Amino acid sequence: MKYNQKNRRIHIGIWLFCALFSMVGILLFCGHTEKKASAADYDKLKQQIITAYQKYETSVNVKAYKLYNDTATGSKISSMFEEIMNETPYLFYNGRSFSKAIEADSNQILTIGLEYSNLYKKNGKVDVSKIEKVKKKIHAAILSGNRYVKKNMTDVEKAMVLHDYLIRKVNYSNDGVETECLTEAGALLKNKANCQGYALAYKMLLKKAGIESICLSSEDMDHMWNLVRINGKWYHVDLVWDDPVYPSDQSDREGVVLHQHFLLSDRAIKKTGHTGFVTGKATDKRYDKKYWRKCATTFWYQNNAFLYGTSQGIYTRKTLGSKPKQIKKANVSCLIRSKADTYYFIKDKKSIWLYQGKKNQYKKILTSKYPIEQLKYSGNRLKYKINKNDNLYIKYKRG
Repeated sequence: MKYNQKNRRIHIGIWLFCALFSMVGILLFCGHTEKKASAADYDKLKQQIITAYQKYETSVNVKAYKLYNDTATGSKISSMFEEIMNETPYLFYNGRSFSKAIEADSNQILTIGLEYSNLYKKNGKVDVSKIEKVKKKIHAAILSGNRYVKKNMTDVEKAMVLHDYLIRKVNYSNDGVETECLTEAGALLKNKANCQGYALAYKMLLKKAGIESICLSSEDMDHMWNLVRINGKWYHVDLVWDDPVYPSDQSDREGVVLHQHFLLSDRAIKKTGHTGFVTGKATDKRYDKKYWRKCATTFWYQNNAFLYGTSQGIYTRKTLGSKPKQIKKANVSCLIRSKADTYYFIKDKKSIWLYQGKKNQYKKILTSKYPIEQLKYSGNRLKYKINKNDNLYIKYKRG
């Protein structure tokens, strides 16, 4: 079965509002011959804007940079703001837009106004207290996600467990600009995000685990994903495309975690349909055909080993690079954990089984006439969906 890929939108457009200072009532364009800002100047300005956002300031004086209001400069500033939004953690409150104050006679940009999300304003002013509270919650969420990371894990294994954690946690949503779906706050606190929210959250989780990553975007696809650095080499990871939804209503396929877009080279990810990006960084192909690409369940780390399911059975591995041990032969489509060392899985799409790891015991708990397509355990209840004549029905069973 081919999994549906999500309708992904990135919403990183920048709206430019130019506040013109007029000294004579009529704006006359005058040519200028002053030295223009260098690449180093833009790097310095970029950091100045980030610092201003972090201090909750609403404007930045840029007169010293000799920026003039022409097409090329406008494009560079827009790209700079895009980079800031894509790369900087804890700026979830930015308004995704800016303004420019321009001196009429010289056409020089004097200040850049910083916009803030309406979600983080109170009576028209920046709500610093609310932002600080959300920052603390995000920090706590990052610590919570990293509890799945163990000291003895390799960077590949750390990247894997955080990949699976975020996919289990987050449901894809593209509700619009004035929501938190575009940010790490949406992913980590609201459990819903678009591609940008996934990418930012994954980047922050990886950073806490000591792994470098960047966010990569494609205007052609209107999409964002991650480049992750493992042992000095870069690889693509696309969490959104590994988090499948139902084509009919775009709802999350709970319990299904793909690994088809995990640690891919430039060449491999292009074959999956990714276009419109330029990196040249991800040249290593060692993970392009790894066994995990055929695995649609979480890689659970329990009892010093990884537990996962495939269409051939349930397996354990001491490490992701070690040889597998089959512990049950079955066509497994979901494998979820209800509590420590206790799991549920779907067998042959027609029955749900309970598995207790240390005891190595299996028990069938229900059989369905129709295909079972997803599992979720919450509030001491097992939630599952059956597909009856292409219509999905939610069922519950006490855990």
